Amino acid sequence: MKRLLVFALTLLFAVALLARTCASLLDSQTDVGVTETILSGDRSGAEGLNVVFHSCVPLTCSWVTSFSLGDGEPEPVSEFSFDSGAGLSNFDMEGYFEMVPWRAGFSCPGGDGRVETLVPVVMDAPALDVSDRTEPGQWRCEVVRPADYYTSWPWAVSGRMDGDYFSSIYLPREEGITLSGLFRVEVPGDLLTEITVIKNDKGKVSGIFSSTTGVWHAPRTGDVKGTYPAGLLCENDIPFTVTPCGAVSEEGLWVYPAAYDGGGNNVMEYRDGPGVYFIPKVSEKIWDTLSTPEQLSYDPGELLVNRAKLVYPTDEIPVLLRVSADGAAVEVFTEDSGALWLTCLDSRTGEVLAGEQVMPEWSGQTDLNIKKGDLLLLMDSEGNAAVIRERGRETGTVFRTRVDLAILYGGSEGDRIPNAEKTDFAFDGEKLALANGNSRVILTADAEGTLYAARFDLSLIRNSSAGSGYRPHGTAREDPFGTPMEVRFE
Repeated sequence: MKRLLVFALTLLFAVALLARTCASLLDSQTDVGVTETILSGDRSGAEGLNVVFHSCVPLTCSWVTSFSLGDGEPEPVSEFSFDSGAGLSNFDMEGYFEMVPWRAGFSCPGGDGRVETLVPVVMDAPALDVSDRTEPGQWRCEVVRPADYYTSWPWAVSGRMDGDYFSSIYLPREEGITLSGLFRVEVPGDLLTEITVIKNDKGKVSGIFSSTTGVWHAPRTGDVKGTYPAGLLCENDIPFTVTPCGAVSEEGLWVYPAAYDGGGNNVMEYRDGPGVYFIPKVSEKIWDTLSTPEQLSYDPGELLVNRAKLVYPTDEIPVLLRVSADGAAVEVFTEDSGALWLTCLDSRTGEVLAGEQVMPEWSGQTDLNIKKGDLLLLMDSEGNAAVIRERGRETGTVFRTRVDLAILYGGSEGDRIPNAEKTDFAFDGEKLALANGNSRVILTADAEGTLYAARFDLSLIRNSSAGSGYRPHGTAREDPFGTPMEVRFE
């Protein structure tokens, strides 16, 4: 009986000791040290700013460390959890639009092995042509002239509308042709494209390679078990770059694309002239015969490209299109005479609501645009920044300043902004706060310029049983791609 009692007491003591040890360890895991290195100004320029760091041991655990900035030293408080420590994105999952030329590249068709289901990165017409001449179990390489298949460059479009992803590869073929008719870039007559199609033993297409840097040669074939030709390098030599400039609203798609050659000239031709076009979204099932003698069926939510119309004619250079936070206005950002301009259109009628100059000095490159609530932050490659409040008919610029990009992004003057998705901002009506998770720098500025800038480094986990010492294990590490950060004013 005594032995049993002694064993029970020993076990109870061991359990209590283990619980105390675990509690001590957990306490130590919830305290992350933060080191501030002031780069410009002093803390008074960040008065009232709250900062949140998201750090982790990848796939193991994570910490959310928050503190306030002001006159005193930062006093971080951390929350610990056993989770994957997945990164935080500051971007909302909102409507977006992309438009790219079908180009040189590589594609693996879907499970049915048909060219028609390939990812839209390879020109489909010549690929189908070469595929028809490719035998099962063989690869075939040919040089074609794209101008023999297209009068204007075929476009691949994709985006998100009402939370649903859409792509031109799933739309009726007539719509792709119509889109090329709306926004036309001539295919150079002397451009050559080398296309290689690979088929398995059952005759299904397993891969397509293309390169616009090909030179004329006779068709080449070979066994799929042999060596593929050098043409599989998939080099891209399209003679222009595209600025899609599209925005999605409940009513449909607003788009003003441009295509620039090596000299910076817009080589795109517009069916009804340059400007913003509106492509309506189908609200109920309809049948349309505008493009072909055959009736095409459209389901609710699909884009009716054949009924696109020019709603805002302008020859100013397109920079960015957005739909306001409340969906009432379409924001058209254009460049004219070295300045950035904003024109707001009614999202239902296309009526011009207001226009203003956002940035008198504009570098010509939108390096950053972030939406947060009803605020939109724009910043160019020289640090010119503007905050626009999105309120339908009252949408307009509420703040302008210029920030030091060399400090904020840890690079030299003229560097492009890296990892925009790791950038967050806050605005209190008088000053702007920016946080870059890539460099872990926080910067505040008023209308006159920078007030405060500092770099923050996360320490090892503090050990509560060792005073100000640090534990060598369980390190709160920084994401190699940047540490997600949030900033907000009280």
